[in-house]
Amino acid sequence: NPVNQYASTKEAFQDIAKYYTQTSSLIFTTIKLNDTFGPNDTRPKIFNLWDKYSKTSEVLDMSEGEQIIDTSYIEDIISAFKTMIENLQKDNNVIYNNNSYIVTSNQKMSLKELARLFEKITKRKLNINWGGRSYREREVMKPYDKGILVPNWIQKYTLEEAIKKTIGEN
Repeated sequence: NPVNQYASTKEAFQDIAKYYTQTSSLIFTTIKLNDTFGPNDTRPKIFNLWDKYSKTSEVLDMSEGEQIIDTSYIEDIISAFKTMIENLQKDNNVIYNNNSYIVTSNQKMSLKELARLFEKITKRKLNINWGGRSYREREVMKPYDKGILVPNWIQKYTLEEAIKKTIGEN
C-alpha cells in the first residue's frame, strides 16, 4: 500500500505508462528505490541529521528505532540506472517492458543498529532519546523487498564505506 500521496502518484504513473506500452512501441521499466544517501545531499535525511547532532550536545528525540532501514548509496544507484540503460539498449530489450526492478542494500538493519554503526564509523556519540517521539502514521517498519534486482547490477559499496564517503570520515 502506498505510504503517502506521493507514493500513490508513482503507482498511478506506472498504470498510465502501461497503457502507452500496450498501444505503442514504447518500452517502460521501473526501478524502485528505498532510502538513498550520499555526499552533498541537502535533504534532512538520517545521516545528515546524525552528522549535525553528533557535533553538538543536543538530544535528538527519535522513535523506538525498530524500523528496518534499507538505504542505498548514490553511486550504487547511479550504477544501477546505467546498468538498466545498457540492458535497454540490447536487442532483446522488450523483456524489460512493464517490469519493475529494485535497488536494495546488502545490509539492512534497524534504525538503532544503524545509529550504532554511524557512531562506530564516525567515532562520535549520538545523544538519542529512543522512544522520545512516536512512529509516524503509516510508518514503514519493513522496506519493500519483493522485487527483482536490476539485471546485471551489483552493489559496489558496503554501508560502512558509503557512510565514510558521505560524512567524510577516513
